[in-house]
Amino acid sequence: MNAKKKRIKWTKELCHEIALTCRTKKELSEKSRTCYTTSHKNGWLEEICSHMETIKRAPPNHWTKENCKKEALKYDTRSAFEKGCLGAYTKARRKDWLDEICTHMHFRERGAKGKKKLYTLTWGAENSIYIGITNNPKRRIHDHLKNSSNTEVKKLLTKGLQPEIQVISDWLNFKDIVKAEQDTIAEYEKKGWNILNIAKGGALGGTKIKWTKEQCAKQALKYKSRGSFEQNESGCYKAAIRLGIYDEICSHMEYIKNPNGYWTKERCRQEALKYQTRTKFYKGSGSAYNNSLKSGWLDEICSHMTSNRIAKSTWTKEKCHQEALKYSNKTDFNKESGSCYRTAKERGWIEEICSHMQPILKKIKWTKEKCATEASKYNTRTLFQKGSRGAYKSALKNKWLEEICYHMIMIKKPNGFWNKENCAIEAKKYNSKVELYRKNSSAYNASLKNNWLDEFYPINEQK
Repeated sequence: MNAKKKRIKWTKELCHEIALTCRTKKELSEKSRTCYTTSHKNGWLEEICSHMETIKRAPPNHWTKENCKKEALKYDTRSAFEKGCLGAYTKARRKDWLDEICTHMHFRERGAKGKKKLYTLTWGAENSIYIGITNNPKRRIHDHLKNSSNTEVKKLLTKGLQPEIQVISDWLNFKDIVKAEQDTIAEYEKKGWNILNIAKGGALGGTKIKWTKEQCAKQALKYKSRGSFEQNESGCYKAAIRLGIYDEICSHMEYIKNPNGYWTKERCRQEALKYQTRTKFYKGSGSAYNNSLKSGWLDEICSHMTSNRIAKSTWTKEKCHQEALKYSNKTDFNKESGSCYRTAKERGWIEEICSHMQPILKKIKWTKEKCATEASKYNTRTLFQKGSRGAYKSALKNKWLEEICYHMIMIKKPNGFWNKENCAIEAKKYNSKVELYRKNSSAYNASLKNNWLDEFYPINEQK
């Protein structure tokens, strides 16, 4: 079973730390809803958000038709208008002003049904070119620049090299656009350019089959059972369910259902012998597999099978031994070379190849006496916490800390120490408010309380 995730304790300090990374309350709410609601519930929200920008809201009845029109002129598309000023957009939509005030905007470029355009991304200095086909040039080129799926294009963009972008054809049908791409690739190859396309010219990787009722019915006639239909024609199968025609197009198929109690241990064993791996067993006969798993027979009837992971592994015993010699304990071995460790464990070599390793010491059970002995080695609680975290945590949890740390020196600034001058000196040591908060929360809190932070860090933080 997976280990249960440790629940986060949402303290005021933790909420404050997260809030410092956000510029607005809305951003905080989107980034961590739990942090936002916890802070609101406990009355911390205004305090931890005091550094944030105040969003100016338009006064009542501000969005007249004239003001909405002025706002709309700032944007090229309705989508940008909606995102940039939701108040004006919503008012214009409710009052049916959108068509009138958005006449200057352009719609996303669309071609005729089934037609596409040819475009190029050119890096002249690198003598490299990418030639592509799309039904939406603006979106496709934007996708390339943001996070291209072509590894060569991505490498050039990562280096900061921006391409020259050009749409080089009108809307063309399938046959013409394929020929146009192939001709363009051939032309640039003759000129000695480096072609960045991975697929051959004319490959429409983004084109999906649109499954109609007739196409699904025609494809279903090739299969005698629903299981084989689902396994071999997943796209058609899903489309048939989505269109509500699954039972209709599969009416000719055999629907075999074994009676209750059919999958006895012997029948499951005979079925399992047909397969070399558990994965193939599960895919080939899910009922027999699930019944074996439920009844506790699976390990026994699958003893002849090989593990895909072991079968594919290149780790021989000698290689595993050489790898294991690099580590002094099994924990580091597993952490740094997991595939080798798992292969050795599954093949039964682990104890032999790890014989040189030191056994991992068991965790100390920190009693009160042991904690007190450990604490006597340190002069301050900070050093105690850093030097023996286990003992410190146990003492804190069991409320022994005050008693076992009585001999320690308490380093505490006198009242009034964090005046503006001392806070300013401390603030100069760090590059941002967040860093000041993490390194010296006392100086940060005093600065926050007295509104000195903006003076110490006048430039708006971008991160």
